[in-house]
Amino acid sequence: MLNLHASDLNLDPGANIYGMRAHNDIIEMVTDLTLGRDPTSADFGAIHLSAGPGPSSDPLGLTPSVAAHSSYWQPNNPALDNLGAVIAGMPPPGVVGPDGFVEHR
Repeated sequence: MLNLHASDLNLDPGANIYGMRAHNDIIEMVTDLTLGRDPTSADFGAIHLSAGPGPSSDPLGLTPSVAAHSSYWQPNNPALDNLGAVIAGMPPPGVVGPDGFVEHR
């Protein structure tokens, strides 16, 4: 997605646009470089949904991993509840506020 802002997606006015990323998702390494603006950044304008961190590629949890990119559908990951709600047309239960804290709805 090479759009600079959610409004560049040419969706119907008032459409909800969501973004989420696991903390350890390796996609973070190329976001803003080759894939366009980070959809979880405040500058993009999407609603930021919470996700579990996903596994790290090292035992200290300091580096991202490919496995974290597939972790969104894992049981007990808050991302799964958010994805299910969006797919069902319901409000997502875990929205990340501007302060970085999850607002449970």
